[in-house]
Amino acid sequence: MPQSVLTGSSSWGTRS
Repeated sequence: MPQSVLTGSSSWGTRS
């Protein structure tokens, strides 16, 4: 799981 914001395709906050 990425701990940085905007590090996915369409996911804005993938920190959850």
